[in-house]
Amino acid sequence: MFLATTSNQSYWKKDERILFLGEWCKLYSQKQVWQNLQHDTLPYHWRNREKLHRDYLYCEFLYEKLLVQLGGQLNQIHGVDYSSRYWRIVVGPWLFFFVSSLYDRYLSIRVAIDSGLVTNTWLPPSELGQWTRADFLASLDMSNDDENYNLYIFSKIIQKLKGVHFEIKSDPLPHEKVDQRKTFQPAVSLRDIAKTLLSFYSRLVPDHFNDIVFASSYLVSVDLARLQLSLGQMPYPCIPQVSYGRSPLNFNIRNNLRFPSVDNEFESLIDDMLMELIPTCYVEDYANINQSCFKIFPRKPRVIFTASCLGDEGLKFWTAFNVEKGVKLVATQHGGGYGSHRWSFYESHEIKISDRYFSWGWETKGVPKVVPVGSGILGHLKNYIKPDPNGFIIWVTYSLPRYARIQISDILGPEFPSYLHDQEHFLRSVSAEVHDLLLLRLYMHDYGWDEYKRWEDIDTTLKIDEGKKPLVQLLRKSRLCIYTYNSTGYLEAFAANFPTILFWGPKKREVRTSAQPYFEGLRQAGILHDTPESAAEKVNEVYEDPLSWWNSPEVQVAKDKFCQQFAHTNDKWLPQWKEELLKIADINENGN
Repeated sequence: MFLATTSNQSYWKKDERILFLGEWCKLYSQKQVWQNLQHDTLPYHWRNREKLHRDYLYCEFLYEKLLVQLGGQLNQIHGVDYSSRYWRIVVGPWLFFFVSSLYDRYLSIRVAIDSGLVTNTWLPPSELGQWTRADFLASLDMSNDDENYNLYIFSKIIQKLKGVHFEIKSDPLPHEKVDQRKTFQPAVSLRDIAKTLLSFYSRLVPDHFNDIVFASSYLVSVDLARLQLSLGQMPYPCIPQVSYGRSPLNFNIRNNLRFPSVDNEFESLIDDMLMELIPTCYVEDYANINQSCFKIFPRKPRVIFTASCLGDEGLKFWTAFNVEKGVKLVATQHGGGYGSHRWSFYESHEIKISDRYFSWGWETKGVPKVVPVGSGILGHLKNYIKPDPNGFIIWVTYSLPRYARIQISDILGPEFPSYLHDQEHFLRSVSAEVHDLLLLRLYMHDYGWDEYKRWEDIDTTLKIDEGKKPLVQLLRKSRLCIYTYNSTGYLEAFAANFPTILFWGPKKREVRTSAQPYFEGLRQAGILHDTPESAAEKVNEVYEDPLSWWNSPEVQVAKDKFCQQFAHTNDKWLPQWKEELLKIADINENGN
C-alpha cells in the first residue's frame, strides 16, 4: 500500500490503495476526495494510555539529559557560562516540545514500518534549514498547522529509518523563507493603540519603582495596579516586548550542536535534526535579543513575578539573566488542570524554574516552594458573572492540533475525532427543549478540523458561536454551562458560583491520586459525568431551573471542596500576595 503521511494530496498516489498514517491526513474539507479512494488508516500509536505515560516519562528523561548537553554547547557558542537553570528558562520550552513532537512523528513511522503494509511512498526534496524558525512560538505554530512542515519531518524520519521504499519528487515544498515577530505592529484598533502606549509607558517607569517586576501576571489591570500600589510601586500594566526577526542560518555554528552519545535510533534522529530546527533566537539572534532586553527592561529588579514564561523570548532571556544573578523568580498558576493532571510538562517546568510558586489551592508533597495563596485571576469574576434564568445553555467545547506532542494527561490531537463523537452523542441525547436552548461554543482555534462545517452538517438548527468572544460574555447570557474538558473555563464558572455540568472520559484525562477524591465528590453531586449520555440526562433534569439544583447543599459542598483545592479565591488575596512577595524580596535583599 502507498503511504500518505499528511493531507497534502500532491503526495498521495491515488491510483493505488492508500495507507493513511493517521487521522490528520483526512481533512473534512477533503472528504469528497479521500472517502472515494481505496484506503485504510493506521491505528494511533498512543491509544494505550499506560504506554503514553511511559513515553512521556521517557521524553522527560531525554529532555533533561539533552538540556544539560545543549546548555553546555550554547555556553561555548556564545562565550558565556550559565547554569542549566538559565538554559531551562530560555530554551527549555522549545526543547521539550521538539523532543515530544518528534517522538510522536517517529513512533508513527515506526508503526507504519512494523505493520508490513507499506510498499512505497513519495517524499519531498529537502533543503537544509528551510523550516528553521525565529522562536519557540513560530516553531510551535508550524508544527501544529503546517502540512508541508510535517511532511518534511516524516520524510526525514523515513529516510533515517530506511524501512520504506520511497521516491523523491522534484517539486520543492512551499514555505516561508523568513518569519518575523514584531512587537509594535501598526495599530488597527483603540485596544492596539492602548497596548502600544502602555508598553512605551512601562519603559519610562524608573527602575526604583520596579523592585518587583510584574510580567505577564494575568491579573486584570485594576487588580495589578492595586497590588503594585500596595507594594509602594508605580502602576504599570505591562512590560515592553522585544522586536526581532530571523537572521540567516550559520551552519558553521550549528554543526557544534551535536549529541554523539545516543542510546537508540530515535536519539540518533534527534542528533541529526536538532541542529537544523533549533530556532535562530537561541543561536544566530541570541546576542541581539539580549542587547535589546538590557536596553528596555528594568536593570535592577529584586523579584520577577510572572504567570507565563514560555513563549515571550525577550522576557525569558531577561528573566534567566537576572535569575542567574540571584534575583528571585515567583511564578503563579495561570490556568486549569494544574495540581490535578496526572502529568503536566507546563506545571513541572514552571515549578522547576521558580523560587516560589503560587497555586490556586493545591500543594505538592515535598515541594515547599509551592504556596497555595489562591487565585488573583478568578476572584474578580464573582462580581462579573451572574446566570440569566431565561438565557442559553452554553456548551463549551475545545480543539487540539492534529499533529500531537505530549504535554498533559489529556487526549491527543489524532484522537480528536473520538472527542467530537462524544459531543455528537451528547447532542443526540438531550431533549428537544434543551436542544432549542443550546449554544455550542467552539474553541478559538480550529487546527484544520473544520468543526463549524462538521456541526452544520450534523444539525442545521444548532446555534453555534465560533469562539471569538470571551466566555465570560456568553456566561452572562446563559442559565447553565456545559463544559467538556479539564481546563480553565469551568474553574472560572465555579469561582463565580455559576451552574455548571462537566463531562469527559476519565480514562483519557487521568488525574493524579491526590486529586481523585475531589473529582469523585463532583461525580457524587451530579456535576461531573463520565459519559455524554449521563451528562445529557442531568441537563434534561435541571435545565428549567438550574439554580435550584446548583444551590442545593450537596452540590454546593462538593463544589466548594473542589474550589478550595483547585480554584481557591479569597477576598483578602491581595494582602496575602503582598506579604509573600515582600517576604521573598526581603530574602533576596538580605541574602538569607
